[in-house]
Amino acid sequence: MRYNPFRPNNIVGPGMFVGRLDELHTVEQCLFQTKHGNPQHFLIEGERGIGKSSLLFITEHIARGTIPATRDNNNMKFLTISVDMGRVTSQIDIVRIIARQFKASMSEREALKQSAKAVWEFLSRWEVLGVRYYGEEEPDPEDARDELTNQIVDLLAGPNCEIEGIFIVIDEADRPGEDARLGEFLKLFTERLTRRDCNSVLIGLAGLPTTIAKLRASHESSPRLLEVMRLEPLTLDERKAGSSTRISRSGRKEWV
Repeated sequence: MRYNPFRPNNIVGPGMFVGRLDELHTVEQCLFQTKHGNPQHFLIEGERGIGKSSLLFITEHIARGTIPATRDNNNMKFLTISVDMGRVTSQIDIVRIIARQFKASMSEREALKQSAKAVWEFLSRWEVLGVRYYGEEEPDPEDARDELTNQIVDLLAGPNCEIEGIFIVIDEADRPGEDARLGEFLKLFTERLTRRDCNSVLIGLAGLPTTIAKLRASHESSPRLLEVMRLEPLTLDERKAGSSTRISRSGRKEWV
């Protein structure tokens, strides 16, 4: 029996990013600029199955420092907040899903929890993250958005903050309906961060080619926030190079 190096159900495999180095370098540049107070938000767009989620996955690891950057081999120190917009139906859903993952990401870093106790304690008791019972009114999305902004600002402004910034990863950005107003959320959220002189937050989105039109529908100027990277199908040479990489790395596992 021979070892099969191809894993179609695995989000990342050897050779996955052959032909995607330009996009990886662009995201690394966005992270570098954000680290130095000049965030450059981005959107990765392309058809289904072309590798958008996989590209986001690897950039999260680069941002966290679990793997080094491809260009300078340095390790970054971002807190990553990774969310999927697949089930979002309202703007309060957007705030809620980001806040929940914000809390989950903080929970994995004990030193960060200790250095930002007030933020951690607030997230632990914030009613927006609780269960909504039948008959209860939804919280006001503007108030919730402002409170989320406050907690991010407080975390990054802390005297003993151990991170270089926050990387908010939004996958399936084409999925929210009209009522969610994702474009409006992005525009107002980034404006509030800027007004608070908080310039170490990077937002990266991925979605279908319809994403820009959907963002524009809820806020005309929201697409201007984003550097758009269009993922095209790999060339034949790139596909061959990816296959060769997988095969060569499977050599020591040829027999099972």
